[in-house]
Amino acid sequence: RQRAAHSAANKIHVEPHVVSRRFDGRLRKLLDAVENIGATPVLLGISSQLRREQTPEEQTHAAVTALLYMPYLSIPQMLDLRDEYNGVIAQIADERDITFIPATALNIPGSPQYYVDTNHYSSAGSLLAGKRLAPLMLTEPKLRKILEQCPLARSEPAARTRPGELEQAASSHARH
Repeated sequence: RQRAAHSAANKIHVEPHVVSRRFDGRLRKLLDAVENIGATPVLLGISSQLRREQTPEEQTHAAVTALLYMPYLSIPQMLDLRDEYNGVIAQIADERDITFIPATALNIPGSPQYYVDTNHYSSAGSLLAGKRLAPLMLTEPKLRKILEQCPLARSEPAARTRPGELEQAASSHARH
């Protein structure tokens, strides 16, 4: 599988704009449900360890789990699909005036230290994403108002976490 990862030979032909139609509809339904309960959605772009700027060898390593579960796709097709899905997310966010934060804005390196597999953050990746996401969210007026109502976001001493407390909790959670 890995030897043929970059080749379109013996793979299905995928039209990203056709495949993304179902995703578009499902995302819109999900957002309707979120908004119907009075919540404020925030859309974050899709990230992965797999990156266009990686060498073919790095891409093959980064895509190992995706290749296991989707052997019918080549690495270029996986990248094209991710880009298409991110385009759908951005378009819906724009149409509905929903905050959208592209995954690239978080600048999480595409390395095994930050991903447990092709698509999911490790504990270190999750912590880094959280540290980088919070300031971005605070720049959004709609979100800032909501976050200011959260006890952890206020400056009340009892509501603040101690230095290292979040990291310790995440590390403890990852061990269990």
